[in-house]
Amino acid sequence: MLRDERGATMVVVLIAMVLVIVMGASFSLSANTETNLSSQNVNANQAFHTARNGVDLTAEYIIRNKTTDIDEEDLKDKLNNLFNSNNSSDPSSITDLSIKSTNGKIEVTSTANYRDVKRTATLELEPKTVFDYAVFTTSEGEDMTIHNKFSVEEIIGTNASKVDFKGNSEDNVDVEYEVGIYRENLTNIIDEIFPSSNSNNHYYHFEEFDDIKDEDFVEHDGRGQGVLEFEINSNEDLYIRLEGELDNVGNIVTSGSGDGVLHLLVNHDLKLTKPNDTVQSKIIIYSKEEIDIKIPGASEVDAYIFAPNAKFNSTGGSTEITAGMIIKEFDSPNTSMEYDDFYKEYFSEFFDDEEFAATYTRGLWK
Repeated sequence: MLRDERGATMVVVLIAMVLVIVMGASFSLSANTETNLSSQNVNANQAFHTARNGVDLTAEYIIRNKTTDIDEEDLKDKLNNLFNSNNSSDPSSITDLSIKSTNGKIEVTSTANYRDVKRTATLELEPKTVFDYAVFTTSEGEDMTIHNKFSVEEIIGTNASKVDFKGNSEDNVDVEYEVGIYRENLTNIIDEIFPSSNSNNHYYHFEEFDDIKDEDFVEHDGRGQGVLEFEINSNEDLYIRLEGELDNVGNIVTSGSGDGVLHLLVNHDLKLTKPNDTVQSKIIIYSKEEIDIKIPGASEVDAYIFAPNAKFNSTGGSTEITAGMIIKEFDSPNTSMEYDDFYKEYFSEFFDDEEFAATYTRGLWK
């Protein structure tokens, strides 16, 4: 009887030993598997981190230099040299780098390898032109002054590295600094819009301000602060070169049944003084010269100002500006502004983004 009990006990012990051995092997296999998976995750994360860094640095190069004309292989080698210098003992590397333009947007794609694990990252860059800003100043000095009663919901852009906020919190106005869209490039665009010679009959050139009073499409009421009114009865744009003095002209308006845009090129100081409440068509005022554009208080201006060499100043309160402006220097206290993105769409029909000295902004990661 005792012998049978000993035999049974031995069998139980053997079974328990087998179970312990099997469980140990299972735990060991599980631990090795988890270690391998963890290692794979670490390698994948490192590869993706490198790929994303490659995209980010390439995007920074494009944004800073405003060009996509890049030798991809050369840039890839430079990035790998950078990564190797930062981690020479166990480096990851970029195996492929591509920059593609699709529908006006730029896609930067980078594939990186780390310990035989590859990962890819893609970033979409969106073009940004001067017309993405409600106000854009071309001066690189501290020439933009934003007062405490200036208000605009849209972005302000400037080539300057700093803006003088007079009594206005920087948090209240969205400013993008050092944009890098330069004055000479914008001035050249005006020459394309107003070619030096054009035989089309919708281009008019006036040597003196008073000359325009006799034209059929122009009315002027003759007062000291009169209204310069252009009648547009078709959908064809009207181009006016005006070299006469425009100081204290009052306001520039359009009337008529047409939807054409009035393009007015001036080369003298401009002072707009009266509400613009009869506008039918859109108005764009251009100047290539270093003129002063002034708007006294209680004025309303419904026109886009394209004057990259001019100084803009609002001298009083309760001024309202609708549209936008490209200007050299900007000083506008007590002014409210509402950007009309019609002009962004309008100009995009005539020029590619890069012709407006486009820069790029980071869009979506893919």
